[in-house]
Amino acid sequence: METIVRVDERGRITIPSDVRARIGLKSLARLRIEGDKIVIEPIKDPLERIETLVVDGPRDVEAEIANLRKVAEEELLKRFRGRWY
Repeated sequence: METIVRVDERGRITIPSDVRARIGLKSLARLRIEGDKIVIEPIKDPLERIETLVVDGPRDVEAEIANLRKVAEEELLKRFRGRWY
């Protein structure tokens, strides 16, 4: 799939709704540069994950907490790695 988007004077682009829907992009995204390309990947909102756990109920609470902690730690490392390394 390919589409053309406009970049406004502040450097913003609007990602078309059909593109957002196709990749599951909601409120959080990871953006990185690969050569001369910008890659945008959706990030699952941790709050949505917690909500599903509350509604559906976890099978193993300890495992779910450990998994959420691991995901949070990985995200923090990714955010701060560029600042200190």
